[in-house]
Amino acid sequence: MRSLRALLAAQPIAPTLATGLRIARDNGWDTRLVQGLVLALADALERPEVRATVAEVIDDLLARYRARMGVY
Repeated sequence: MRSLRALLAAQPIAPTLATGLRIARDNGWDTRLVQGLVLALADALERPEVRATVAEVIDDLLARYRARMGVY
């Protein structure tokens, strides 16, 4: 386990991440991942408590934005 950890720690992250993303794209995993995330988000937004939370966050964001704008 230590040797694997040391090997991973010595690996530059950007090329490794780029290779992983290329492999995912070549195999269509990225499309499946995005579809899964969109379906999960759509399912979550069907729940009243999630909708209420999102509405509160947006209301708070708009209130802070309006307060920052002042009298413009």
